[in-house]
Amino acid sequence: MLQDEIKTFFHEREDKENAEFQKRIVVTNYYVYGLKTAVIENYAKELVKRGVRMEEIPLESFEEILLAGMVLARSKISAGEKIKSFDKLIDYFDNWAHCDMIVSRLKGLESEKVYFEGLLKRKDEFQIRVGIIYLMSFILRKDVRDALGLILSVKNEAYYVRMAQAWSLAEAGIRDYSYTLSKLKTIEDKFLRNKAISKMRDSYRITIEQKEELKGLRL
Repeated sequence: MLQDEIKTFFHEREDKENAEFQKRIVVTNYYVYGLKTAVIENYAKELVKRGVRMEEIPLESFEEILLAGMVLARSKISAGEKIKSFDKLIDYFDNWAHCDMIVSRLKGLESEKVYFEGLLKRKDEFQIRVGIIYLMSFILRKDVRDALGLILSVKNEAYYVRMAQAWSLAEAGIRDYSYTLSKLKTIEDKFLRNKAISKMRDSYRITIEQKEELKGLRL
């Protein structure tokens, strides 16, 4: 059976030392096998070639959820069908890595922006982060003002939501520094403002002059 095959695949490649390292970076309640991303990605490619659907994959470990997301991203189904499956999958997300690593692979879903905007209104910390990461990854490249407006409209104190907002501000600053600066000056949330400034100043795509200007905007 496929589920047994998948379980065996992960068990045979388990790396306990790497798993311990990963658990220091990613806080999750799921079992972590410690496999490298490339190994999971290659397995996902193989499963898609065999016609495996996301729904056939067990969702009991950190890596199995990643595998399911990677299979879904590569599946030759319509955007609407992908969204229906994805909306079931995100109920299992309990960490930033599931959000970031899976959403970044969901290319071709620009037509589904309304769905991801809707996630911004949900209560779950990681589902909100999914919406922000989608907007940052796919919409912000084309329309900084639209994406940033939606991202900053989120009023949520959850740590991983605010970190995603700060990251988005930094990415926006690289694409439209003047506009992002004007938005940054209106942010009174000390954590969000200072974290965004730190991320922007860490970027090699921000000039020395801009970094000095940003330094003066810290709260």
